[in-house]
Amino acid sequence: MFKLKNTLIFPAIHIPDIYLICSLESVDLKDVLVICEESVAEHFGNPYNFIVDDLKSMDRLFLGIEEWGKKNERHFNSIIGIDDEEQFRITKKIADHFKIDFYSDKTLQAASNKFVMKKRFEKNKVPTGKFCLVSNSDDSPVDGIKFPNVLKPVVSTGSEFIFFNRNKAELDKNIKILKGVSQKYNDDSRFNEFSFIDEGKERMMDPKKEFLLEEYVDGVEYSLDFSIKDSDIDILRIVKKFSASQIGCFSSFYLMNKGSAEHYGLNWDNLKEMCKGVASSLMIKKGVCMIDFKFVDGRLNIIETSIRPGLSTFIPLVYRLYGYTPLGIMIKTAQGVPSNEEMGEDEGMVIYLLAPHGGKLTKFDISRLKELSDIDVIDVQKFDETGDILVDTEFDHHDLQLGYMLVKNPGRENAEKIIKRISEAVVIEVKDG
Repeated sequence: MFKLKNTLIFPAIHIPDIYLICSLESVDLKDVLVICEESVAEHFGNPYNFIVDDLKSMDRLFLGIEEWGKKNERHFNSIIGIDDEEQFRITKKIADHFKIDFYSDKTLQAASNKFVMKKRFEKNKVPTGKFCLVSNSDDSPVDGIKFPNVLKPVVSTGSEFIFFNRNKAELDKNIKILKGVSQKYNDDSRFNEFSFIDEGKERMMDPKKEFLLEEYVDGVEYSLDFSIKDSDIDILRIVKKFSASQIGCFSSFYLMNKGSAEHYGLNWDNLKEMCKGVASSLMIKKGVCMIDFKFVDGRLNIIETSIRPGLSTFIPLVYRLYGYTPLGIMIKTAQGVPSNEEMGEDEGMVIYLLAPHGGKLTKFDISRLKELSDIDVIDVQKFDETGDILVDTEFDHHDLQLGYMLVKNPGRENAEKIIKRISEAVVIEVKDG
């Protein structure tokens, strides 16, 4: 009897092309069906295992997947999701329709609702800062969160909509801003009302009216990805972050090897224990997760996590230096394919080319970078050109990122010097208005 070939479905949503392409190039795609934008499919020459779809009609998508499966004699037996900004609704609907095992609703809530996530951290004794839900600054739980503190949506929005509050007046102002801005996002599914389990009871949450307030923990911020298979933990990537002037934004990432991590006091066994605690909080035994955390006075403090790897500019850097990507390993893990990849000894940096403020970009000259011959630049990406309009708001600073550079083996002791030298070599001029 003929047996259909098992295939993994990957709805690739909310991920820039360059990160997705690197990740897909790092794995064998013969048993993977990728649902993506046309630009990604074209990069791979529109092979048979890509479906171009905007994911706006689930019925149309289901039909397209079914027709592809029949034509190519496939059985869909696994799926991965990176749509935490959608509370994993898209991946869950596909999994349910095709009767594919996926994470439980409790896991999806813990991975996409930051309030539920923090409650799970508390239950599993995972170190995290104080927090509460807030709808206005007079809510009684606010009294337990000292200033300065951080206000953010309960749902995943990347580095958008994060506010730093030094006093009650700033908190009042920022709650009003966040309420006003989120009310304008009626067509943004990230801000849709949803139900979740709180203290054993189901309740509704409106991300446009209820927000997460958490204590501000000073110190250096780090990020890592790890894989888990039963109780086995492997750390796949770890970066040190260099802050930019806006909260939640960064000027550079330093991709560290194990030696540098331990140089900064990050004990490898303690990091793995942290990963186990996070996996327990998420109620998973298999997958790839990211963790953002701080290390202060010898103690780890978890900011947030998700059931997908970090999605940022360090993906192409990891691929260039290690030959794998955490998202690629996530695909292999879901397929049950063994992966023996290990972090290498090479290190690297992502250095953002940042505009000083919003306005019209009148000059963007990177020609002097060639003078930095002692710096091993392995890639330069430009997002903008002269004449572009850069929009910078109180809640979103993405437009200020004009591009980035990848540097190989800069040496941790040189990191800040290299950031300064590159900043001085690149000429960026922006006209107000």
